[in-house]
Amino acid sequence: MDFDFDTSKLKDPLAVNKPLPNVTDLYAARAQQTWQERRLEMLGKLHGVCSACSVCPLGEKPCEERNTIFDPHVFSNMKPSKWMVVGQNPGFNECLLHKPFVGDAGKNFDYQLKVNGMSRDTFYICNLVRCHTIGNASPTYEHKKACSPFLRMEIEILHPKLVITLGAVALSAFRPDVDIGDVVGKIIKSDIYDVKVFPIYHPSPRNLLSKDRLDSFKKCIRLLCKLIKQTKL
Repeated sequence: MDFDFDTSKLKDPLAVNKPLPNVTDLYAARAQQTWQERRLEMLGKLHGVCSACSVCPLGEKPCEERNTIFDPHVFSNMKPSKWMVVGQNPGFNECLLHKPFVGDAGKNFDYQLKVNGMSRDTFYICNLVRCHTIGNASPTYEHKKACSPFLRMEIEILHPKLVITLGAVALSAFRPDVDIGDVVGKIIKSDIYDVKVFPIYHPSPRNLLSKDRLDSFKKCIRLLCKLIKQTKL
């Protein structure tokens, strides 16, 4: 049987038969948008793709943990900024609230920002891997590879002045050739993404049980806040 290309016979005609928006008006409206509004529009499209992603096994089905079934995907805080924070991957609390970095580690991060006169709203916050791993297991190479296009697109959209990596896993995406202990608190260059990176220890409660790491974390946040306050964008 030959295929009939006459879309007028369909009960629900294809989009080609529907009126298209006026392109001139569309671009005129975009010209009036702020930098943040334009970036938010682009990030919104990327958010939709991420929410439907099943490229790797993590996104193929809901998670079940603590007698709760939930969507494993968490994209970002959707706050366009030139200061970008990249963590490891979302935990249980992040998945329930659909926001990155709102668990115990996020609270430690927020507290140190507050001590130094800043808030998380200053940053665009996301994770290297966008889906939850049961038991917060470290993401595999397959997971990182599947999510890497999202990170690259975010960097292309935002052109961040500085990327703050929280923990060794996040740092590995930008500089797999270095050990976090050797570069923590220093601004280094990532040729992979062509950005400057500021590595910080991950502020998980377990990680900060070490006095040396806690002191380092506090110092790094203090330096970061001072840098941001002194930088004119």
